Order: sequence, then C-alpha cells, then structure tokens
Amino acid sequence: MSLVPKEWNVVVLGYWNRAILIPSGVKTLLFELEPGTPVEVFIAIDTVAPHQVKHGGVTVITGGDRLIVQPEKCDFQDLQKAKEIADRALEKLPETPVIAAGVNVKYSYREPLEALQQVTRQEWWDNQLSDSKYEIVERSLSRSLKWRDGQINFSVTEGANGKSEILLNFHRGSTTGSELRSWLTTPIDDIESEVERLLFECLQLDRENIENATATAEG
Repeated sequence: MSLVPKEWNVVVLGYWNRAILIPSGVKTLLFELEPGTPVEVFIAIDTVAPHQVKHGGVTVITGGDRLIVQPEKCDFQDLQKAKEIADRALEKLPETPVIAAGVNVKYSYREPLEALQQVTRQEWWDNQLSDSKYEIVERSLSRSLKWRDGQINFSVTEGANGKSEILLNFHRGSTTGSELRSWLTTPIDDIESEVERLLFECLQLDRENIENATATAEG
C-alpha cells in the first residue's frame, strides 16, 4: 500500500503571449536550445487545447492564462528543472501580466490509510449526514499555511472509490514578476523538507508508505 507521486508541476498564472510562446519560441526562450535541436511537440487534434513542447524530460504547456511546466518524473531533482524553466519565462518575458506562481506536489493512493482517514473523517458530521440519508461520496480537508512570503495550500481528499490524493501547493500571489521569480528560486531542498515535515511529522505517515518517485507526470 503506497502513496504514488503524480502530476508534479510548476504553474505561473498570467496572460502569456501565445504568439511568442509558439513551439519554436518555447524551444529558444525557455529551453535555450540551439537551432536544429529536436524537441517533441504535441498538438491536440480532436479538442481545443494548448500545444505542449517537451525536451529533456520536461514539458511546457502554454495556455492563455497560465504557463505549466511539468517534469516527466515526479521527483525533486526534476521539479527543480521545472522551477528553473518557469523562472526563465518570467525573466525572458518580464512584460507578462502575472497573478501568482505555484509549485505543486501531489500523491495519490488507492487503498485506505488510517492516518489519512483520521484527518478526513469527522465522526459527528459524518453521522449527521448519514442520519439525514445522505451518501458521502468524497471527504476532504484543507488548510492554508503561512510559509515565508507565501503559503502552502495543503489538502487531503478521500474518494468513495478508493482513489484519493494529497496535494501540497506552494503558492505565492503577486502581480510583480520579480516577487514570483524570488518564490520560484526557493531552494528545492527547502520545499522537500516541508513536504517531509507535513507528511511524516504532521500526518504521521510511515516513510514506507511513500513510493519512490518513479511515477511519471501522467501518473
């Protein structure tokens, strides 16, 4: 029974110029690659979705209101690469109107974990709902924790189908690019330490419950 890392990414909310961040723009500005260097480009055919550009195990997705940088492997070393690329986007396109930046670490699990049920299940409230003939299909608990110049949005969700997740969102809201750049240059070791503190000290999970970070971003 393990928590599996999945869908780790870095997101910068803002009004990105998609005319600049076309695949060739992502290649030269964000990946800083020489002309002729191959990259993978994924374009949606059956639906409307932003293109994706992949190189070196990292994918960049440019939407109208956000830039998503997603490592293929969910570990802190590759998350650092994603942070650097997101920071480079702010550096190279300083005129972009921005709103916030977040570093996201997520774990999913399919089997019940008592330590997590102690967080999501509140006996009195569950009984009140059950006595009123409501079926509970999902339980969740969230907290926003002050951390440095931003916050950690921490949530635990337990689904009735057994598929549940833990999300740690390291969030900084600001309309100033330099402040978001400062947030994105937070040492990755500091982020990893906070993740471990919340999982192992606060939730009191056993380290053996965490699967080694071999999961890909697609989960």
